Amino acid sequence: MATDKEKSGIENLADEAPALQAYKKLQLTHVDIEVPEVKSALSVSEESIKLIDQLEMSKEEKDKAKKDLKEKVAELLDRKIIATLVPLSVHDIIMVRGYVAEAAKRAAAANFDEDVSMFMVAEAELCATIFYALRKRDSRKEHYFDAAEDVATLDQETKEEIGLLYRENFILTEDERKKS
Repeated sequence: MATDKEKSGIENLADEAPALQAYKKLQLTHVDIEVPEVKSALSVSEESIKLIDQLEMSKEEKDKAKKDLKEKVAELLDRKIIATLVPLSVHDIIMVRGYVAEAAKRAAAANFDEDVSMFMVAEAELCATIFYALRKRDSRKEHYFDAAEDVATLDQETKEEIGLLYRENFILTEDERKKS
């Protein structure tokens, strides 16, 4: 059995873990990433390969369909965004807020439903964050995309994956904020 002193040491370590994680995030200068350019097409193709056996087709047709899909998956795996994520600067955050405000203003002017307006605002924030945080791997001073609007044309799952990577590496969770 653990003594009270050992229990207290374990509890202290558990309390310090979020603070240590927060410190790591705050000290992080960049994260190299590789994300499929069209993640949703990749997911659909991989899922389709699994479903082919359930189709009523001849064995030859199934084999050909699987082969074609596997070639498509290989092609999609080769198309990657190879870049670096950096934390947003104060200037970048101000610019992201500008994109968010513009999206909210346009949604209000168009009299969109609240759900549509919220989607537009969230999408504007995601696209602007990706634009400012995603940099060329060989030159972190250069944006990966030429314009913020180019990010909007990305596959939705790809944008969400990049956004998730950004949040996991640079955004403090509520627990990390409280205990740091």
